[in-house]
Amino acid sequence: MNIADDINTLAEAQKAYVEFDHVKRFSMFFAPTTPYEDSTARHGAASFDFLINRSERLTFEQFADRIQKHYSVEEPRTAEVVRVLRACAAYPVTADRLGAGEISEGQSVWLKTCFKAHLREKGIGAPLPADLALASTRHGPEWDESRAEFELESARGREAAAAPH
Repeated sequence: MNIADDINTLAEAQKAYVEFDHVKRFSMFFAPTTPYEDSTARHGAASFDFLINRSERLTFEQFADRIQKHYSVEEPRTAEVVRVLRACAAYPVTADRLGAGEISEGQSVWLKTCFKAHLREKGIGAPLPADLALASTRHGPEWDESRAEFELESARGREAAAAPH
């Protein structure tokens, strides 16, 4: 499997979602294409987060379905939230689409996994592809942590290989 396959697999595994964890901490993972979609999806999540149970994750499609099940889409604001959630659900979540600024814990883990997949395949000195290069400038701490973790894992692997068996 090459780096493009790794990243495509990761993107497929990380579809846009909303969730509450077991202590009712809310998080979202998505890659809007416009500031309007970002603010509308966040507004919708804040307005309808009570529809999500503790320890539950819903894709944006499932969340839109749940909103539509409980509220009329005849109300224009509700209809727009549902429309935007469905639109954002269709967008692939790729490293360059995360945008600048704060990202969720799930996005951070996913982005670091993308960085480390590249490092494993190409090595620490190889240039990043355009999408990861952009993400590394927007999310420097994740890039720095990925490099440090990769270097530590590589050192452990060298030590294990050098150890007498």
